[in-house]
Amino acid sequence: MADAPNWFRRRVNAWRRWWRTTVLGRDDDPLWDPWTSNTRLALDSADRHFPFRVELAVEYSTGPDVAVATDPFLVAQAEVAARAEKLAALRSLTEADRLRAELEALLQNPVEVGRTGVIAWAHCTEVMVDPELRGAVNDREQTRQQIEILRWQRELQEYDIQYWHQLLTDPGRATAWWFAGDEEKIHQLLQVAGIFTTLRDRLGPPAERPAIGPAGLGVSYPVPGAPGTSAGSGAPAGTGSGGEGVSPGSAGPVSSPGSTGSLGSVSSAGSVGDAPSGTAGPSSRPHAGSGPGSGSGSPPGPTPGPTPGPTPGGRGGRVAA
Repeated sequence: MADAPNWFRRRVNAWRRWWRTTVLGRDDDPLWDPWTSNTRLALDSADRHFPFRVELAVEYSTGPDVAVATDPFLVAQAEVAARAEKLAALRSLTEADRLRAELEALLQNPVEVGRTGVIAWAHCTEVMVDPELRGAVNDREQTRQQIEILRWQRELQEYDIQYWHQLLTDPGRATAWWFAGDEEKIHQLLQVAGIFTTLRDRLGPPAERPAIGPAGLGVSYPVPGAPGTSAGSGAPAGTGSGGEGVSPGSAGPVSSPGSTGSLGSVSSAGSVGDAPSGTAGPSSRPHAGSGPGSGSGSPPGPTPGPTPGPTPGGRGGRVAA
C-alpha cells in the first residue's frame, strides 16, 4: 500500500505527458505536480563541531521509469543534502544569513539523481545557529584579526630596526642622511661624521685581528694601536717584541747598573761595559759589530748610529734606547 500513491502518480504523469506531446504537440517534459516535504539537516560549518541547523523544503518529481522499491523522498533528500553540505563547509557560523541566500540560489535548480528517475530540488526556509557557539566563533575571529594586526606591526618595526642599523653602521650614508635634512649646517659635517664613525665602531661587529708574526711560526701579535699596547709598537706595554721586560719604546733589553751582561751589552748609565772572559749567558747575543773573537774580553767597536730594533723572530744584537 505504501507504493500506491507513487503508482497512481506515475500513471497520472504518463497520461499528462501523452496529452501534452500528442494532443498539444509539445515536446517538453515538465515536472508534473511535484511532491514537497520539509526536512532539517545538521550541516558542518567551516569550523568542525560547529554545525548549522538548516531547514529545507525538499521537492521532487518522478518519471514513469522510476523503480517501484525506490523511495523518491529519500533519494531527493540525499541529493539535496550533498549539495548543501559542500556549500555550508565554506562558511562560518557568523555567515548564517549569507549561507541561506546561497542555499536558496543553489538548491532551486532541479537535478536528476543518477538513473533513479527522481528529479530533486529544494528551498531553504531557515538557517539556525546556536547563539553561544556563534559568539565563541566571533570572538575567535576577532582574536585572529588582532594577531594579524600585531604581526603586521612587528614586520614594520623589524623593517625600521634593520634600516636604522644599516644606516648607523655606515658613517657615510648616515652623514648624508643628516645633511639632507640640514643642508645649511654644512660646517658641522666633520663633527657629525665623527659622531657616526664612533657609533659605527661601537655598534658594528668586532674587527678581526690579523696575525702579524713570522710566517710559519704560528706566532701572532696584537694589532698596533689596540688597547693595552704601548705607543709605537704592537706589543703590550712593558714588553718588547719578544716578550721581554723593557721600557716603552726600547728596542732591546737594558741591564741594571753594575750588572754584567753579554757581549756588546750597554749599561743603563750609557757606558760601554767590559765583557767578561767567561761564556756568554743563554740570552746573550753578540753585537752586530763584534768580530770572531767575541769571547776574548775586548770591547766591541763603536756602532754608527742607533741600531733599529729586531724584527719579529730576528737574531740581531740588542742596544738600549
